[in-house]
Amino acid sequence: MDEREVFCPHTSGGEGAYHNVRGVPLELDGDGCGAVFISEDLTELKRASENGRISLKHLIQAEKLAFPGTLVAGLAHDINNPIS
Repeated sequence: MDEREVFCPHTSGGEGAYHNVRGVPLELDGDGCGAVFISEDLTELKRASENGRISLKHLIQAEKLAFPGTLVAGLAHDINNPIS
């Protein structure tokens, strides 16, 4: 799994947005058949952290708790809507 934090300057009405993007390769019978990418909007958490309203420790914990739910939701969506 590869994970990166990126800033997208042309989103959110030109204000930009921070995203945490994760990629997970998928394999079927040993053959690579694609990947799942998950993008999580961190803009509000990042700005709150910069303004001192939330600590970095809370920010990291929130990201850790959000990941499994986001991953499962993405996989469930892909299983229900297979790409042919």
